[in-house]
Order: sequence, then C-alpha cells, then structure tokens
Amino acid sequence: IVIILYYIVGKKFRWIILLLASYYFYLSWNPIYILLILFSTTIDYTISNLIQKSSGSLRRKLLLLASVSANLGLLFYFKYSNFFLENLNRVGWRFSSEFEHFDIIDIILPVGISFYTFQTMSYTIDVYRKEVNAEKNFFKFALYVCYFPQLVAGPIERYAALKDQLFKSIEFSRKNFSHGFRYILLGFFIKMVIADNLAVSIDPIYANIVETHSLNLVISMFFYSFQIYCDFHGYSLIAIGVSKL
Repeated sequence: IVIILYYIVGKKFRWIILLLASYYFYLSWNPIYILLILFSTTIDYTISNLIQKSSGSLRRKLLLLASVSANLGLLFYFKYSNFFLENLNRVGWRFSSEFEHFDIIDIILPVGISFYTFQTMSYTIDVYRKEVNAEKNFFKFALYVCYFPQLVAGPIERYAALKDQLFKSIEFSRKNFSHGFRYILLGFFIKMVIADNLAVSIDPIYANIVETHSLNLVISMFFYSFQIYCDFHGYSLIAIGVSKL
C-alpha cells in the first residue's frame, strides 16, 4: 500500500507518505509510546537549531550536553533502570539482611528505542561538529528519526547519508525493484533460516547456565555471536531492500 501511494502522489509529497506510514507503523505496536519518539524528535530538532544559531563555544557545548543527557536519560530509564535497581538490591542484601529493597518498576521496553535515540543523538552531534546543517523543517527531520524500514532494528543511519535519499525525486525503476526484492529475500533467509535456527539450540543453554558444561557454554557463546550478527545483517538487508522499492 505504501509503495503504491508513494508512486501515485506527486513527487513533492512522497516524503509525507513515508512519514505517515512510519508513524502508523509505530502506533500499531503501542500508541502511547509514539510520545517518546515525538519527545526525542522535538528535543533534538530544537537543540540542533539552537546550536547552529549559537556562536559561543560554551553555549554550544551546554546545548549538546542537554541533548545527550535527555536522550541517554530516556534510554537509561526504559532499558537499564530495573537492571540498576536489581544490582542495588543485591549489594544491599549482601551487607545487611534488614536492607529495604527497591521495588522493580513495571516497564514495557519501547520497540526500537535504542536505534532512534542514538540516531537523533548522532544528528545533534553532527550539527555541533558542523558536519551538517540543522534541518529547518520539523516534519522532514521527524521522517529521518522514524523512517519505518529501519526504525525498530536499524541500521542506525547518519543524517548526511539519509537526507538526500529520503527527499530526492525518485523515478520508478524496474532495476531497483529487482534489487530490492533480492535484498529482502536474502535478509529473510539470513534472519529466519540462519539466526532463528541458531537460537533454537542456543536459548535452552542460556536458560540453564548453572547445569551446563563449561565447554558447551563456550561453544554457545561462539554461535551466539553468529546469531546476533545474522539478526542484524538480515534486518539491515530487509531495510535496504524496502528502501530500494
């Protein structure tokens, strides 16, 4: 549907189709967490434009620090706060049996938060380094942040590399479609045939580490690295393939 709409509408409005599709894509998982993407987008859009307008070195550094703090603070809360609290509890219990433990927070990890957090942060850093100019159009910057083929699993892409591809005038190309579907099929093969089947053998070992022989643990670690690589390699090929279409 997105591909059909993309080629039906005028070339000036195609990026809007991609933006709407990307937000719909994320809303279909959990609507409330769209606020997190909007928060990251707004923070880095605002700060990057302030950095570009600022001439003072200290002010630029403080603005960059604010961006990094906001992004990493958001990521830490959702991804690592319970890990931090669990370790505090373990340390406390080790020193005192009467230690009042910290309650674990009931958090649903937002899909793709690591990817869009680091992507927006890399953009602000590039503006700070004067490697790119700050984007004036909020909604075009929003598309860079939430572009759906690579939103939930990467690859993390620099703004300088992606901006021209998202907004330039694209002609329908049979060659692009041929290459796109090949990338997608190869990506699914690497993800579902290689990575997922490795997981079938590795997951039971990680679920029962205590009773597993050390040699089996070393072997499983070795194959787990292949599983993770094939996961991300497969996802990346699918993202490239969809973008070719």
